[in-house]
Amino acid sequence: MKYILMLLSVLSIQAAVYEPLVLWNKLDVSVCFYKERTHLEDTELRNLTRAKKKYNIVPGALTLQEQSRITRFIQDSFSAQTTGISFFGFKYCKSPVQADVVVMTNSPFSLQGGRKKKSFGRASIGEAGVISYRGRGFFKKKPGFYGTTGEKAYVYLAELDKTTAVHEFGHIAGLRHEHARDEAFKDSQCTQVQGYSHRGNPLKENLYITTESPFSYDSKSVMNYCYINPKRKQINAGALEVMSDLDRKTLKLMYE
Repeated sequence: MKYILMLLSVLSIQAAVYEPLVLWNKLDVSVCFYKERTHLEDTELRNLTRAKKKYNIVPGALTLQEQSRITRFIQDSFSAQTTGISFFGFKYCKSPVQADVVVMTNSPFSLQGGRKKKSFGRASIGEAGVISYRGRGFFKKKPGFYGTTGEKAYVYLAELDKTTAVHEFGHIAGLRHEHARDEAFKDSQCTQVQGYSHRGNPLKENLYITTESPFSYDSKSVMNYCYINPKRKQINAGALEVMSDLDRKTLKLMYE
């Protein structure tokens, strides 16, 4: 199925976008919550100094109450029935990390060019649209995702809300930003001056180089800044759905 989709995407550029080269080779992905600095060693962050310098992250631990909220958000949104992939575990990490994904908090503002920029969260994959070679040691590096390298994925959440959590776990599942597609320029709710579309996007995403596109552009995707940023309050309050039908349909197609 995946290989057929890859061929079809070459012939026709349409779609909710996903990354076939970083997909998990299993349908149940384990998650744990960061607690000690030693947990960084099992991720590409490596250590606190590197996390600060390269990724502008100062890792922090979630409280038990915060853990409960994040667990509920993710398990309500991802399941074998609705998305084909699910997440389980959601306990404090043990050293060495046994889970697939490490979740941590980060200060909600980061300095960029001397100015403070709002940061909601970040996931190990999904943003740049470029395949990384991961693994410890030159001869152990492999293209793609963590299931083949032994490294652990990570998520940091500067905002502990439903929208941010589901968006970042969408990246962990393999979804890319929807607003980075060319079709976003025709979307009236996308404000181009804010860099939502890829030509002005500070993330400099490279969609259609490593991504696949099985469905039409999704203006209400949880991966679309043009939708989630102005609608964040309504989504978090439950007045709007956090994931669209195409989000779920794309994930089901990816993992069936």
